[in-house]
Amino acid sequence: MNIKAIDTRGFWKVNKDYKVSRVKVDGAEIIIIDDFLVNPERVRDFILDAPAPMWKHKEGGYNFKKYYDCRNSIALHHREFFEIEGAIRKEAGKAVYFAKTPNYCRDDVVITNIFQNIKGNPHDGIPIPHEDGRIQGGLLYLNHDDEVQFKTGTAFYKSKFNGIANTNKLGKLEKRAVDDFTLNSGIEEDGYDYYLHDWKKFWEPAGFIQSKFNRLLMWPGDIYHGAYHGSEDFVDYPRVNQCFFLEDDSKRRYDDY
Repeated sequence: MNIKAIDTRGFWKVNKDYKVSRVKVDGAEIIIIDDFLVNPERVRDFILDAPAPMWKHKEGGYNFKKYYDCRNSIALHHREFFEIEGAIRKEAGKAVYFAKTPNYCRDDVVITNIFQNIKGNPHDGIPIPHEDGRIQGGLLYLNHDDEVQFKTGTAFYKSKFNGIANTNKLGKLEKRAVDDFTLNSGIEEDGYDYYLHDWKKFWEPAGFIQSKFNRLLMWPGDIYHGAYHGSEDFVDYPRVNQCFFLEDDSKRRYDDY
């Protein structure tokens, strides 16, 4: 039996003619880059050909019972993402770099985000809103446009605790208070259930970006966000994304970040 060898050089080449648009959510800039890669089909096939290991789960929870929530971290030998880092730095207008911590995306690791429902989307729930701390988040949409409904993509939310979507506005004690509220209300992203079913008690919509093939979405990680699914999406096919996490040293204000 032969190994399934693949030469990934050039897979993540950035299209020089990409198109940029920007929107604001609670004062923070969200950057949308369309037609981002030259070879997005190669990246999509690379992700779909790899096994999809279980991601967040908790004993007694629903992962691999009601849905498959999976993630891969595939190491590469060379800096495939050099052009991506440069493009993100250019459009963000600041010195950001691929995060070096093990939980985030180094410049030689492909992080995938693969999800598929087993029993269909619950009509009373949304993927749990969360924030990722003081990093720059990025998501490359790799579902073909005919695979998803119009209302599928990434949503941003305001907490009903304080009316804030952008936690960068908060001081240290204010941030600790909202984190305690999230924990004590049982609405943190802990791996037990991918969906929050009584979400309207705690959150209100603050913005939405539509999924589009070969679109890169970039946002400050300290904004509350989550995937958003159309009612029939990701049952007969998976959600396919590549994640990026970049560090911005100017935002490292707290000891716990």
